[in-house]
Amino acid sequence: MQINNIIFLLVICFCFSCKNNEEQYKAKETNFKLSSFNWLRGSWKGGIVKDSVSSYETWGTDSNGSWAGKGRMLFGKDTVNETVGIYKVEDRVYYTAKVEGQNNGGSTHFLLSDTANGEYVFSDDEHDFPQVIIYKPTSPNSFDATLKGIKNGRPKTVVFKFERTN
Repeated sequence: MQINNIIFLLVICFCFSCKNNEEQYKAKETNFKLSSFNWLRGSWKGGIVKDSVSSYETWGTDSNGSWAGKGRMLFGKDTVNETVGIYKVEDRVYYTAKVEGQNNGGSTHFLLSDTANGEYVFSDDEHDFPQVIIYKPTSPNSFDATLKGIKNGRPKTVVFKFERTN
């Protein structure tokens, strides 16, 4: 009987700790302002030097204060275009990406899951790759965009380094 009481108490403690974490997460997201991305406004050029990949992004806000952008990646002679955005629904912030020729023309939505250490971490565990997108301003005129996840059963990380062009 003593073991059952201990297990019961552990389950109760676990449930309360999960509830507290959820409440803290909701409070953090509720107070999050889309204006935190003001540093992103403008045009950017970046890429992955070792892989000869060039990337361009242009960001601005729409009439609702949401962020809207266009992206383009050049892989040699191949070009990939995407429409990107950052928006808020109730107490949640999302990064969305719609890549030409992928996902049957649909968008993928990554939830803002962390804002520690000057990074904006967006996650979608169900996406093929990446499952995590991290935007981190490194100066007023530069930022890193990191893509992380599992691809073909192996961990993969890709870092794009961007510089402001205007």
